[in-house]
Amino acid sequence: MKKYTDVYIGVVLIIIALIIIVMSNPLPSESAVFPRIVAGIMIFLSLILTFNGLKSSKSVKDESESTEKIFMKDVLKGAAIMILYLVLMPILGYFTATTLFIVLFMVAYNEKSVRKILTTVVILNVFIYMIFVAQLNVPLPQGLLM
Repeated sequence: MKKYTDVYIGVVLIIIALIIIVMSNPLPSESAVFPRIVAGIMIFLSLILTFNGLKSSKSVKDESESTEKIFMKDVLKGAAIMILYLVLMPILGYFTATTLFIVLFMVAYNEKSVRKILTTVVILNVFIYMIFVAQLNVPLPQGLLM
């Protein structure tokens, strides 16, 4: 499984890019240009990833199952945090849920420095607020608590 990971990811990304192209068909021609360019770049880069994965899979030996179990554990941990984030966002609001998400994610992936965690939270929240709320007037979820 680990041996062909790049190939699998490349194929999935190609399928996603093709879906983007199909979904851009009903759009007006001017609006469809950007998604099609992005999808074309995705297909090109995914093909490179797939071919490099095929080439490197010939030289890579299968790794032990313990490495795969650790990898799957990390993936499941990240997925659980993301699902919790999506569930809590309508309840807590965007900024509270995002702060909790960043802290949980960084702690789950062994970031011990409180300073780094707090710096990341503050910079990201200020950046999102300045761009989306202050400049673009995009309404972010307020949550039930607000």
